[in-house]
Amino acid sequence: MSDQSLTVDRLPSYHPGQLVVPYVNTNAEYQPDKLISNMNPVELDRFFSEKRYALAAVFAAKISGNGYARKEFAEKADSYFGNGTLLHNNGTLAGMPVEIIVIQERRKMVGEAHTMQLYRESMFCPSFRGDTPDQKRFFDAILSGCIPVVMAHYWNDDDKNKTSYFAPAKNAALSNVYPWAKGSFGQKYPNMGIDYSELVIEINEKDCGLDCLPTTLERWLKDPAALREKQKQLAKFARLFSFGMKDNAFQYVDAMAALLVRTRHYVLHEAPL
Repeated sequence: MSDQSLTVDRLPSYHPGQLVVPYVNTNAEYQPDKLISNMNPVELDRFFSEKRYALAAVFAAKISGNGYARKEFAEKADSYFGNGTLLHNNGTLAGMPVEIIVIQERRKMVGEAHTMQLYRESMFCPSFRGDTPDQKRFFDAILSGCIPVVMAHYWNDDDKNKTSYFAPAKNAALSNVYPWAKGSFGQKYPNMGIDYSELVIEINEKDCGLDCLPTTLERWLKDPAALREKQKQLAKFARLFSFGMKDNAFQYVDAMAALLVRTRHYVLHEAPL
């Protein structure tokens, strides 16, 4: 076997031997034993049926990178959800309230505890392009049981569909950016890994862009059976994005367990000889 180093990083993987992991969330509410993955079917149905908001979004409209989607969403919020959505928090979607908070100063979250609670009480959490291909709010939404809503860029490469939630660039493909993603386990195992399309709502960037968002989400809200299946997928995979600490360490199939499995797979099936 070669002496090529094996690295673990939150940033996208651009070379063999670099394994991508999720953001580390140290909040006690997001430890493996507190997640929706541990709920029985009755508890899970109660959790999802008691959600108060159709949509929750807390974000900065101005970022150092390309923030066109954030800016456009803030500018069109009133037309999407009703006059006064931003100013008076009275917007609605399919009869349910929406909560949108636009942060004026970059990286200054308005009450993290309030934001996390808002995510837990919401059906959908938009996760638009940030400074880097991955985003902490994407994983926070999943851990909170809130379905991420993303702008999806599609292209074809050797007859295999490719997708990015960042930009129409191959180096931003899901298999390079997100941990344990389908397609990231080497060429011999193209179908191994998480199919992120099952965990999110994808808005096709080339169709009508953000203008498709309200009608798309409304269709999901009017199909409770399909919506619940999507929510169950979040519950199924949520623990794989949480690192168990202290009493939770090595007690659950969590992000650390997934990393150990991913490392073993790399050594046995991908590492150059």
